[in-house]
Amino acid sequence: MSDSQSQIAALRRELKETSRQASELWDKQPPENLLRRPSERKWSPAQCVEHLNITYEAYVFRIDEALHELEAKKVGGSARMMMNFNAKFAEVVVGAAVAAKVANGPRF
Repeated sequence: MSDSQSQIAALRRELKETSRQASELWDKQPPENLLRRPSERKWSPAQCVEHLNITYEAYVFRIDEALHELEAKKVGGSARMMMNFNAKFAEVVVGAAVAAKVANGPRF
């Protein structure tokens, strides 16, 4: 397995683990905490997750397709692929959103 392939596999494992951890944390919260908005102009945790789920569903197939394409092309190389801060942040947030699918109040 090339370095890039092992990195892709590691990213998938990390995303799965992040999703599992987020789901575990989410399940510990009572629904009223998840639906409570901190103020009139702020979203509740459930609304934030709903927004992230919508965004995730719009992009996940593109990301997965790109990873499969890289694997199919057997893209190799000795250089390590790096994620910048924005990519790492997105990975963590999207993982949490995927793991935390909950029933929401009415759409906002």
